[in-house]
Amino acid sequence: MYSLRSYDLTHAADVAANQRGEISPRQRLAFDEVARVANRPALIMITVIAILFALPIVLLWQTPSPIGDKFSVTVVVMAIVAAIIIVPFLRERAHSIKHRQEILNGQIEQAIGEVRWQFSRAIARTADRQLRSIYGPLTLPPGKYRFYYLPKSGGILSAERIANVVKLEDA
Repeated sequence: MYSLRSYDLTHAADVAANQRGEISPRQRLAFDEVARVANRPALIMITVIAILFALPIVLLWQTPSPIGDKFSVTVVVMAIVAAIIIVPFLRERAHSIKHRQEILNGQIEQAIGEVRWQFSRAIARTADRQLRSIYGPLTLPPGKYRFYYLPKSGGILSAERIANVVKLEDA
């Protein structure tokens, strides 16, 4: 999926808008950019891989072998192409459509959680669920945050860092 590498989830104006239960114009524009541009490389990749798989099939159909063999090989290749290309593409499209519907709906939830490293990537978790950035890979440093997110998909709109509170007894 295409991502906005420099998108700041802690942008003060976005956090303020999300605190009021609104999605900021900057967030809407950023999501539209991600959704619009994400399709281009995926469609190009699908086309190239489909052509690479199609060429041997065309050559196979031009050989003098039984039609059943040709049909079986064609079906198997089509299944492989679907598994490799189409299924992940459709899954990403479904996420994108779900996020777009939620953004249009405008409903925002908030929860306190944390960002931590897992398998060499940052993940965001609340007590109930794992959240994901709708703008690309999660780039927040590890720590505690208040997340503002889309309720159904768990797409993070913004986050505000929560300072570690030290008890007076411990000091």
